[in-house]
Amino acid sequence: MKEIQVTSSTDLYKFFVSIDRIIDTEQRPIIVFIPGLASSKEQWKEFISLIPQQFGVISIELRSHGKNSVSASPLSLFQMTNDLLDILNEVNATSVHIVGYSLGGYIGLNAAMIKPNLVKSLTMHATKFYWEESIFSTMNMLISPELLLEKNPKAVENMLQDHGDKWQEVLKAGQLILSEVYNNGLKTQDLMHIKCPVVVSVGANDEFIQIQDALELSKALPKGTLQVIPFAKHSLKTAPPQSFVSSILDTIQFCEKASKPKQD
Repeated sequence: MKEIQVTSSTDLYKFFVSIDRIIDTEQRPIIVFIPGLASSKEQWKEFISLIPQQFGVISIELRSHGKNSVSASPLSLFQMTNDLLDILNEVNATSVHIVGYSLGGYIGLNAAMIKPNLVKSLTMHATKFYWEESIFSTMNMLISPELLLEKNPKAVENMLQDHGDKWQEVLKAGQLILSEVYNNGLKTQDLMHIKCPVVVSVGANDEFIQIQDALELSKALPKGTLQVIPFAKHSLKTAPPQSFVSSILDTIQFCEKASKPKQD
């Protein structure tokens, strides 16, 4: 694994990216892993270890998250999507398969809409698309620094481990982007512009996403399919890595095979 630093094309912010597996754009399909809001790229570590050697792998740390410095610009869906595109431009990637958890899936969805020829497939797990006010209020409360300090010392410990002393700033920035997605996020009519296969993955016991909503999202996508993971909750930790990675690879192999010229 090697780490590179990428400079944002919009505000010159510098952020770190991990090249977990060698990238040869002429030979290897590239898989990009994007974590969720207030999470770290480390949450994908076990999953990445199961990816075969014939794939290039990139894992992204979101702006202001992990070892990245706090961004002077507010976190936004536009900015985070642009960060992803800057990263892919830096490594000269012409096509990628994106795997995103929660907000990471939402960023992948936005990238697939903006750059349909760049994103060959998207697997989005536990990504909230259809919102209710009660769910927004609950999720916003769960990432309140004040509430965590008062009632969830274990979560504070995890945040310190992932983000260091700036963990409260990460959560406050997260509340802003959560509000943006809730109030001004992607709309159903935007989905028609997404041309790649999209796997809408959800845990059978997700506390925030109803299976019916995930099904509706998969049907609204031109090439959407639904994947329900038995017993899994919203947390990525409850998704079994082996079967989840198998599903990712099935999707990628289907796309790679379909994109190859037919032999006479």
